Amino acid sequence: MFIITPFNFPFWLPFKSGIPNIALGNSVILRTADSTPFTGLAVEELFREAGWDQHEFQNVFSEQSQTEEIIRNVNGVSFTGSSRAGKNIAEIAGRHLKKSVMELGGSDPFIVLEDADIDLAVDLAIKSRFANAGQVCIAAKRFLIHESRYD
Repeated sequence: MFIITPFNFPFWLPFKSGIPNIALGNSVILRTADSTPFTGLAVEELFREAGWDQHEFQNVFSEQSQTEEIIRNVNGVSFTGSSRAGKNIAEIAGRHLKKSVMELGGSDPFIVLEDADIDLAVDLAIKSRFANAGQVCIAAKRFLIHESRYD
């Protein structure tokens, strides 16, 4: 499995996809964002320290031009990132009939219903929008508020 992760949550995402794949008997190749290169090395070292020392989990440094060659030689690809990049990776995976999982940018709504606890809703809305400095695909981006609660 080829896992491609973004700059935000660079430490957590390799475990989210890596552990289930290794548990199912797959090897994992990780490609982190260019801005977080040492995170992949640290995760690889943790897998090695945990006893996975037969190259079950490997970090790679690759160029965009090498993506197709890697995807062609693995059983699947998991990508987290922008819709534009995901479209390109999904196209490559499709061309080579590889399984793919795309976790692409979202536009998540935060919905406040008529019976909402406003103090709680405001607290959660702020936390949702600004978690990880707002650099997270699941951050609330659209606020839908019942007209009776709008003021």
